[in-house]
Amino acid sequence: MWRVVRLLPVVIALAGCAQGESSADDLRQAWLTDALVDDNLVWLSRDHALLQAKYAAMAADPYDYMRGTAGVFLRDQARPGTARAPTAFLTAPETTAVLIVGDPHPENVGTLRPGEGPGPTDAAPVLLLEVNDLDGASFGPYTIDVRRALLGLQTLLVAASCSADCRGSVSGAWVEAYVDELAAISTGAPTWRPGVILGQHGAALDLLLSDAITEGTSRERRGETTEVTPDGRRFRLDAALDPLGNGILGLTPAERAQADRLLDAVPGPPGFRVLDVARRYGSGIASMPAIRYVVAWDRGDPGPDDDELLQLREVVDPPAMPGIHAPAPAWFDTGGDRVVHASHLLWSRPEADVRLAAVPDGAATFKVLTWSSFHAPHRHDVLVREIDNGGLTLDDLRTWADVLGRQLAAVHGRSVTASGAPALGVLMDDLSGRQDAFVAERVRDAEADVDALLRDHALFNAALQDHGPLLGAERLR
Repeated sequence: MWRVVRLLPVVIALAGCAQGESSADDLRQAWLTDALVDDNLVWLSRDHALLQAKYAAMAADPYDYMRGTAGVFLRDQARPGTARAPTAFLTAPETTAVLIVGDPHPENVGTLRPGEGPGPTDAAPVLLLEVNDLDGASFGPYTIDVRRALLGLQTLLVAASCSADCRGSVSGAWVEAYVDELAAISTGAPTWRPGVILGQHGAALDLLLSDAITEGTSRERRGETTEVTPDGRRFRLDAALDPLGNGILGLTPAERAQADRLLDAVPGPPGFRVLDVARRYGSGIASMPAIRYVVAWDRGDPGPDDDELLQLREVVDPPAMPGIHAPAPAWFDTGGDRVVHASHLLWSRPEADVRLAAVPDGAATFKVLTWSSFHAPHRHDVLVREIDNGGLTLDDLRTWADVLGRQLAAVHGRSVTASGAPALGVLMDDLSGRQDAFVAERVRDAEADVDALLRDHALFNAALQDHGPLLGAERLR
């Protein structure tokens, strides 16, 4: 029954094909539906409304669809016989076994405040521009990171009605910066510094920095989500989730028991004391159905000034990477070890978030991280709005692409291969003397990738209409 039900879309498509009614789009939609059901099986035993909310967000916005379909992208790259342009790179086995981010699209790059915090400060805080989500980190082809970064960039620009020439120019600036920065790192003279300062990195990055500094310094997130009561700081709970599935709710008895187990294992600082815990809904796209707890805590002082926030989020293993068939078990004992270890290797400073940790709960793993307005991602909707209203020019976008390309080059420059060797030498050997060809190939693939994603987004929306808000997956239960 399992296999028959799972392949139902494909069977229907093939039946139509036999009658001369099917098309390449029908078969692609059937494959896409099965791939998405496979990728989201982990959530099917949960509240179906959470998975429906994820699919609804993906249906409404091609960028959010891109965020939710990293697994589909990797499946396409790994499938034998898939029509795709050949690459002149990845010429040595080591190039397919680099520790990579997994999905460095623009919203997975943002500010972190290193060291202890995030209390108010009289001076401008030091912020780092880092990959802020390494849940997808794994060993794989380094070009996957480049292509996913460019796909995110292209999808954002399409939403802003950027022409093909505009998108090609911005993507070209990104790849040129990437290869230039790798070369600079290899000579011991990197040009990129992770510490970012308002007014020094272009208008697009300033949108992120100005909000992070203003809202972080005023502790806006703490003020918006909590209040000080006679019993101490407590979360402001919503009566119910909003129509989009967002909100902060109180805990059920089972959730309270799980949160208590997790917090008992959290490596907090001296005096660590939990003030309140709640369940947060509606964050993220790929991980929207994951369990998230938000925690108000302090170091034991009776007043509210030392009160801070944590987030605990369930982590699942990333999809298998094409081009590598072993998960390098010597590197990662658990999913939590993978996320923490990768972050400490790939961040510019291990203390970029001093609260980062991973704690297990049976078969589940939860990532612990600071929940602060200083820790802010790029927001594609803000950038699209600024582009649409003329607040960001093509030169601004090229400058921003230069920053993002150099930032990922710095990440790859710190990385390792599955054998433990520095990745930088492997990458430079693959690129040596062919940087211009690499730029041309990546810009070519970026345009093809975004065209394919937009077609798939339309097919996904049609599949929701054909099979229902869970793509028919409820029949698996």
